[in-house]
Amino acid sequence: MYELGHDFHFEHLLAGDEMIRLTSSYYVRVANRMLIPVPEFKAEGGAWVESQQTGLYHLTPQALHDLRATIRAEGKARRDEWSVWLVLVTGVIGALSGLIAIIKK
Repeated sequence: MYELGHDFHFEHLLAGDEMIRLTSSYYVRVANRMLIPVPEFKAEGGAWVESQQTGLYHLTPQALHDLRATIRAEGKARRDEWSVWLVLVTGVIGALSGLIAIIKK
């Protein structure tokens, strides 16, 4: 019975470790695509930590939180920029439509 519980606990730790590693990898790829700086890799005392189960590195929870916040802020800024252009183009099209309607009368 002890062995079954131990195996389950170990598999649970491995799954959690893989999840945070994949999450870190995903946000690093998104940040690279958006040209957002990623925390510098340091084996000791940096934003990266080595997994006790696999020996692979992933972002610390705080570094992951900060990177996600930066990505969200950049995404919001880009959406805001596009929305300004969309409103401007919509306004110009509306004004031209009104002008054409007045001219045709």
